[in-house]
Amino acid sequence: MTTTRARRLSSRPSPASRHRNCPNDNNIFRNAFALANALDGSSNRPPTPPRLPGFVPPSQVPLPPPSPPPPPAAPADAPAPPPPPPPAARNLRREPRREQSLAERYHSPLRHFMSWRDGTTYGRDHDFTRQELEPINNIEIYRWAKFRVYGDADADENMSPPIHYRANSVLAWKRAISYSMVNRNMPWNEVAQVGNPTRSQEMQRLIASMRRFQTQRRGVANQARRALTNSEYKRLIKAYWSHPDKQMGLCGAAEASFQLNMIGRGDDCAKWRSPDLRQYDLYPNYGYLARMCWSKNVREERDAPLQLVLGAMDTRYCAVANVALWTEFNYETNPDMSEYVFSVDGLDDPLRIKERISNLLTATVSSEGILERDGLVGTHSLRKMAVTFARNQGMTKASCVFGFILPKFDILSITLFPI
Repeated sequence: MTTTRARRLSSRPSPASRHRNCPNDNNIFRNAFALANALDGSSNRPPTPPRLPGFVPPSQVPLPPPSPPPPPAAPADAPAPPPPPPPAARNLRREPRREQSLAERYHSPLRHFMSWRDGTTYGRDHDFTRQELEPINNIEIYRWAKFRVYGDADADENMSPPIHYRANSVLAWKRAISYSMVNRNMPWNEVAQVGNPTRSQEMQRLIASMRRFQTQRRGVANQARRALTNSEYKRLIKAYWSHPDKQMGLCGAAEASFQLNMIGRGDDCAKWRSPDLRQYDLYPNYGYLARMCWSKNVREERDAPLQLVLGAMDTRYCAVANVALWTEFNYETNPDMSEYVFSVDGLDDPLRIKERISNLLTATVSSEGILERDGLVGTHSLRKMAVTFARNQGMTKASCVFGFILPKFDILSITLFPI
């Protein structure tokens, strides 16, 4: 058996002969032979095949650097290593905040009323259902309003002066709660007890009594901002020009002069965009065209036409010179500026732009001794100053709000100060 097994094994083909009959294995061995000759530097190697561009021979491949030795073990009583540094903060100026919708703004008074009525604290995310709103009647809203105004739901509005709020606050609550009522377009019916409970005789009587006390100076002090005077405005612009922060000073002067000439609000001017700033082709050296399409009174495109802003001989009132200085400085400082004209520090959020300008105005008038008399002053004081000046010049209220139409150029023009 041993002889037969040996004869059978000797008759099998050798591994070398099997590889010679296999073309793929033959290529593998040929490549292995070429690689071995290249590594040992032998001259008896087959001719080198053509190389592809960028080919590096194995003998020229650099060896990887040796791995560093492991750090020595820390003793048992050694302090803990410091924590890793925090990740880089995000660029918040490129993330504008979302402005609250009308339903979100009106939800707070309704939530306060429902919490007082039901004796339960409702969260901001609570969505009141129809079944919860239908049982509300006029007496509940009337007593809740007196509770907030007088601190007592059973107070007599004809005898007690308001303590905590004014009539405009009650009107705002009334409008907010009415937004969520089921029959908000229907006045309250005393007999059938149906309709909008905020539109009742009790609420009208309460508001009338509060206004009577306010007229007699027996209510809550007025928190409205007064108008600036001409001398206060001139000192304000000079303080902006000499502000230590050049960017904030130029932006504040440009925004104040533009708001004064446009008789605009602070939030509307903060939303003024670069596409709404155009050249005045008729006299390009004397003014420019601007469009205020973010005003709360604008409902259609025709309500926001192009307005002509003319220059003034006094640079403190000139919206052309101040806006030109600010835009040139802003383009150089913030090449990747946003679409808003008054984008201080490159802000893309009109809410933050308004806050920065409002804080600048408040800090300037409180520290520079600009004010001549007492009274609250804010960004709305510039709008009131423009309206006061225009009315003193003989313009009607409608002219101050809507301006007058130039029929030849079909643009809305408001000229406040002589040029």
